[in-house]
Amino acid sequence: MVIGLRQFSFLTDLELTGLISNKEKLMQLKNVGDRLTSLMIWIGVFGIAGLLISGLIMYQLTRNIKYYWTTILVVLLIGYCATRFKLLDMEFIKGVMLFIGGLFSRFGLVYPFLINGLLLTGLGLLIFYNKWTKKQILRLE
Repeated sequence: MVIGLRQFSFLTDLELTGLISNKEKLMQLKNVGDRLTSLMIWIGVFGIAGLLISGLIMYQLTRNIKYYWTTILVVLLIGYCATRFKLLDMEFIKGVMLFIGGLFSRFGLVYPFLINGLLLTGLGLLIFYNKWTKKQILRLE
């Protein structure tokens, strides 16, 4: 969920996102410092939103269990640790998870981020709402 929502954050400033790899053109933009700061803030906000949405989904799935709050804490703690220690930013993980969106890069700058965001968010929702996952949670009762 976190990586999927982070992909949507790059859509907030497409001109800047397209020029990040080209430093010469990037420095010619107006207010480049403010725009980079704004983009980094949006990346963080979308990451936190992914953690909170994951926690809310876990609450919805486990609210009938006696110790439902422990599962929410575990999800939020694992998500926070993965974000804090930059485990989600590893190049191997990015290469595997963002491969499909890269196939659409020839159609324009929007498509890789949009496709990756939709696929990863959908995959996260599929995992959370899968029957097998629900059975495993209900076994905890």
